[in-house]
Amino acid sequence: PAEPAGFIASVVGAIILLFVYGLARKKRR
Repeated sequence: PAEPAGFIASVVGAIILLFVYGLARKKRR
């Protein structure tokens, strides 16, 4: 496909989730 939007969305979503999760863990501490 010319635009693998699904793949990009999956990668970006996973990175954002991990980033937010790490931030939340740091703040809770």
